[in-house]
Amino acid sequence: MAIEKLIEKFLNLKVNRENTRIAYRKILSDFAEYLAAKEVTLQECKSWDIDEYKNELKKNYAPASINQRMACLRSFYKFLEKNDIANNIVDVENEIVENTHDVYLNDNEIKYLLTYLTKRERKSGERNFEFLKIRDLLFVLLDIKVGLRYCEIVTLTRDSFNLNKMVINISGDIRKNKRALTLPIDDEIKKLYQDYMDLRDEVEKKRECEPFIFISANGKKLSNNNVNTMIKKHILAANNYYESIGSRNRIREDVSCHKLRHTCGYLLTKKNYTIAEVANVLGHVSQGSTQRYIHTNIDDMRKKQFNLIGE
Repeated sequence: MAIEKLIEKFLNLKVNRENTRIAYRKILSDFAEYLAAKEVTLQECKSWDIDEYKNELKKNYAPASINQRMACLRSFYKFLEKNDIANNIVDVENEIVENTHDVYLNDNEIKYLLTYLTKRERKSGERNFEFLKIRDLLFVLLDIKVGLRYCEIVTLTRDSFNLNKMVINISGDIRKNKRALTLPIDDEIKKLYQDYMDLRDEVEKKRECEPFIFISANGKKLSNNNVNTMIKKHILAANNYYESIGSRNRIREDVSCHKLRHTCGYLLTKKNYTIAEVANVLGHVSQGSTQRYIHTNIDDMRKKQFNLIGE
């Protein structure tokens, strides 16, 4: 079977999300071109071919991007072996990424961001201020406190929220692993949700809106670009605000929706959730995927230090 057909068969059977399918198709097509240039088939590919390919990638890609490509190749070769297409399981290792622990907001940064979002005031000429203010605060809280993925948050509907039972129901149709999930919410999120829906209803009276909870002021579903731009805009504005009042409070600026999700994993471990519980909240099939969200806190470690001499 031609490699192009194998790639499509793998994507159709093993990859659920359309965005991931697009990314994996590009990765595997690039890899196929690399093998063709070396005159090596999928079945003939060895670990050293992968190592050479990785060295080529290092010229143009960051370690995290290389790891995404390695993860794709691992899944692809496992698929080939399972279907007796290729029996050579190549050794596809990740690139070592330094400082991977530092991909979340710490306690102070969380406080600075939420304080700014809660207390920020309307600027001259800013339209739909109250609606956008409450919407953005609710979005950030759902990301940090509940750990929802971007694709899960932006596809929430009214039916997703059960305020009587204080839960959010996430449909398996929109989740990465296709498994439905129910997560608890607290009074803070409930109150903010109710306030936001009152404002959203006012928007819906003026124009036709898409059925999702989180919409633009024009009634459209939020895109990934909308969300990350919103987060970066607020962090930059918060840092400018704190600087303007002579405060040293600062929030790291390389934050995305996904890094706020990392922050949820960090907070849950600080609250002494087990890895199994964190994996359930974050929707991981394998607890191994959860390990990268588990961050060691130096201050917590200091509190647990003990003496061995002179006790």
